[in-house]
Amino acid sequence: MNEIIKQTLLDLKDRQARGEHMKCPRCGRDAMNTNVHRNALSRYADVHVCDECGVAEAMLAIMQNPLPLTRWSCFRDERPRFDFEALPGAIARDQLRKDQIPYLIRLFERWNAEPEPRDAQKTEAPLPPSGLPQSLR
Repeated sequence: MNEIIKQTLLDLKDRQARGEHMKCPRCGRDAMNTNVHRNALSRYADVHVCDECGVAEAMLAIMQNPLPLTRWSCFRDERPRFDFEALPGAIARDQLRKDQIPYLIRLFERWNAEPEPRDAQKTEAPLPPSGLPQSLR
């Protein structure tokens, strides 16, 4: 589990403990009970999810096929969608500043936090100055 996922889960747990009303972190629907302890506790993360997601997690656990955390609604970056052609220029610019730029920053931060692929760390060994030895030609 990478640092972004850990931080997001800790933030969700803290917000739920304070009693903040929010959408279900797993499915994204507004189906959470206002009393957080009346919701289902996730089997895979220390946060509460809606009752339907709790049942779905139980069924997937029986089949040993859990939904990966990266597929949860709270970890998917939903791109803000706007019909910029229908908006006047000033409003479109404000929408870009308000929604698109924060989305791009979050996307960059997630990309920057990912470890480099091991293939990128491999480099070819340089040939000796005299070229290949006779035995390898």
